[in-house]
Amino acid sequence: MTQSAVVGGAETALMRIVRSLPAPYSPHVIGQQQGPYLANLASAGISCAHLSMPPPSKRFPFPFFGSVARLMSSMRKDATQLLHVNDSPAYPAPGLAARWLRIPRICSVQFSYAAAGLRWQLKSGFDHAIFPSEFTQRWAIESVPDVFSASNSSAIHNGLEPFSLPTDRVEAERAALGLRADTPLIGFFGRVIADKGVDEYLVMASRIRAEFPEAVFLAVGDDRSPGPSYRDRMEARAAALGVARCVRFLGQRDDIRSLLRACDLVCMPSRVEPFGNVAMEAAHAGRPVVATRVGGIPEITIHGETGLLTPPGDADELASAVSRLLAQPQLRQRMGDAAQSRAARRFSLDRQIEKLTALYDRWIDPSRSVRARK
Repeated sequence: MTQSAVVGGAETALMRIVRSLPAPYSPHVIGQQQGPYLANLASAGISCAHLSMPPPSKRFPFPFFGSVARLMSSMRKDATQLLHVNDSPAYPAPGLAARWLRIPRICSVQFSYAAAGLRWQLKSGFDHAIFPSEFTQRWAIESVPDVFSASNSSAIHNGLEPFSLPTDRVEAERAALGLRADTPLIGFFGRVIADKGVDEYLVMASRIRAEFPEAVFLAVGDDRSPGPSYRDRMEARAAALGVARCVRFLGQRDDIRSLLRACDLVCMPSRVEPFGNVAMEAAHAGRPVVATRVGGIPEITIHGETGLLTPPGDADELASAVSRLLAQPQLRQRMGDAAQSRAARRFSLDRQIEKLTALYDRWIDPSRSVRARK
């Protein structure tokens, strides 16, 4: 079960999971909103459907309970054995439907939501909660001890299939960007929103250009929000800082792996980050990361070993760390190699699937047909 209509980090991780679950699991994804995400699932051959689920309302309760009834009918028809909701805001209707059908309920909590919100979202109860990092699990247990505990929750890191690209592919990616093989290239990957620290990234770029005048900075991603575009604001900010010509706003791209490999290093100046998918992806690509010390990032990027960590919101410290790695190619290579080796051990998709299926098996009732509904 998923709520988002667009493709973010949690949705990308969900797609990897449902494509990799082994037999006899047969996942079926229900999306609460129509949009690109369900279309992507369908085009990948993943069983999925749309079912509108309005939020609970004391004043107008019938639409909500109607969606609960439709879910119950669908779950009975499929002999659904396990419910897994991909994030807590999507939980109220499916959580209640599964409770009334006495189906085990697992809920992923992808973010450090406010305590009152979590209590409301999960008030129908759950059997187990999954967090994307030890940080978010620890935060939830400390902030909402009446809901979460070490016994009813787990931290399961996202994982990725190992990948490598031939040198000519990397050179071709740089050539497509109009760059020489020796041009310093720094990459930002993610949504272009305030919480991702885009402003600090641009200020850092203005500092770095004074020392490395040929450096180029990528901003890969978009804001995807209604109303005034934050990306437009950041493009104007880049112009005001005098770095409009060296910062490339590329928008959404499908060739993320090639772009990661084309970079000399990846910068992740997030102000908030429950896990840090970009840091994990960069590590798998063998690229060192300069990131902020927030959320789950320190569980991925080990300071001084696989990258460098800086305080959030400090563009000067960010620039100092980026400068250090640009000035020392051998250090970049050593950190990138260490990051790739650690990612293969700690953040593989096989490891994630193994932990997830072990959790599923704790709750699956063998007397019912095995169908994990997500």
